[in-house]
Amino acid sequence: MDSNLNCSDISQIFETALQAHTTNDFILAQTLYEEVLTIEPEHAEANHNLGVLYVTQKEYLKALELFKIALGASPDVSLFWATYIDTLIKLDRITEAKTIAQAAKENGLFCERIQSLHQFLANDHQEPKSNDNDVLLIKGKYKQAKDINPKRLVALSNKTKKILYCVYDMEVSPCSYDFLTFLHSAEICRKQRLLDEIQLLIVHANSGYFRKDTIRTDEQNLVFFHNVIIPAISLLPSCNDFSWSRRDTLVWLNAITPSQVFPRGYKTSRPTTEYLGHALVAAKIRGDSPGHLQAPKYATDLAHKFKKNIGNSNYITVTTREILRDDASGSRKMDLEVWRNAFDRLLKLNIVPVIVRDTGGIFSKPLIEGIIELDTASLHLPFRAAIYENALLNFIKPNGPASIALYGKARTINFMEFDNNVKAMSKIWYEKNYGMVAESQFPMIGKNAKFVWKPETEELITELVEQALGTVPTITQLQSFGSSQNLIASVNTATAYLIRCITFNVLNEDRALFLALENTILSTGSEFDLLQHIKNDMSIPIDEKNSFLDLVT
Repeated sequence: MDSNLNCSDISQIFETALQAHTTNDFILAQTLYEEVLTIEPEHAEANHNLGVLYVTQKEYLKALELFKIALGASPDVSLFWATYIDTLIKLDRITEAKTIAQAAKENGLFCERIQSLHQFLANDHQEPKSNDNDVLLIKGKYKQAKDINPKRLVALSNKTKKILYCVYDMEVSPCSYDFLTFLHSAEICRKQRLLDEIQLLIVHANSGYFRKDTIRTDEQNLVFFHNVIIPAISLLPSCNDFSWSRRDTLVWLNAITPSQVFPRGYKTSRPTTEYLGHALVAAKIRGDSPGHLQAPKYATDLAHKFKKNIGNSNYITVTTREILRDDASGSRKMDLEVWRNAFDRLLKLNIVPVIVRDTGGIFSKPLIEGIIELDTASLHLPFRAAIYENALLNFIKPNGPASIALYGKARTINFMEFDNNVKAMSKIWYEKNYGMVAESQFPMIGKNAKFVWKPETEELITELVEQALGTVPTITQLQSFGSSQNLIASVNTATAYLIRCITFNVLNEDRALFLALENTILSTGSEFDLLQHIKNDMSIPIDEKNSFLDLVT
């Protein structure tokens, strides 16, 4: 194929393909459309028309992929939306078709064909009215139901399903353990908005797959993607679907109602992100319910098997950080001499110590002779989560894997101290992003996890383990604010988050956060006028500012 063809040549090939298509010479049309796409892969009309040919062949999934590319290239063409919706209907993806049709209507893309499809969906696919039998089916009480009809079950499921579309865009987000903070924040958002499940959309960066940074090469990012990002999805039970997609295939997302999109303000042309702690601080101020990451059942079964192999004894884990990057002071490393002596004490209490090493340290000389090093947990993220969940207590320092323990149901001690020589460990970083000061707790974690602002010592470790032996973990009750300074720092973080959110759009949750912030500010004795602060903020577009003021005044 001649790659030097100019635009007029491509146009001529397309016109010939179109003529063949209209005269029902589908084989020639397909060949010519494919030739156009070989030269210009983003050609909107060629993608659309080739998709139409695939529909006639009942190759609906292939057609959908082509329609997505066409929409990415020309999102304002109502015909493309109509064909996309029609194909969703042919695949019996009625809920998705209804969502897209309604979004098209709300965004002014409402041609005669879309109007016809919208009416068809409204009339021929009405949501069934519930009766007593349906209520039993929805609650899963199948033995008590008089009629168990598979089609009815699907219809009821589609009727009740409400989706939060969560986007982790690699153009603005790192390929790192920060992904777990994103998942944790998304789950709390889902619960706060009373939605049923999460559809996760991981998006390629504009150039290549990953964000350009100085921490990892593309090759290292790819390894991290396969070993951390993808396995971590299994820790979120509410996530029933995910994709790894190009930006141009997700243009339909721009039409989804803002209350069903996370993070706030996300558009494929203007990606936003939420992998830091801002949303968590806002959720804590607002009084949202906690969300938890959780190991999948198969991993939990393996953890139970491990515990059986050590005689069903209680065990504690110590997670090590062995890389030198961002730890010149050594504050993020475990003191092996302290732990060697602590392990001697714990063994006398019939507690089995288990070390979970940095991935780079596995299959090498043991850190402490005679102590189990569970290399499988270092390599397999869901199994690591299950090991943490089943441990009597987990000890860790600030490190990527700490998020697996902190955001889950594991009983965890995180030994903490600021290091102002490292940006992500500095006092300013924690105060700005997590609303934390010395002696405070991480936002939106349960009382099963705790930050301890003291160096590890044999005596402290033994004391913490003995306390764990005599108590039951509390995961539903959140850690409280530790001091007035912690409260003020959290107010500052949540206020900045609120302003950022309403620059995009205004939701009911913003009113709840505003009122919670006002009450919190009042409790501190501060005279800070939050409403006036928002009125004076020039970064908020006037329409969004007026909508917000109407909501709260």
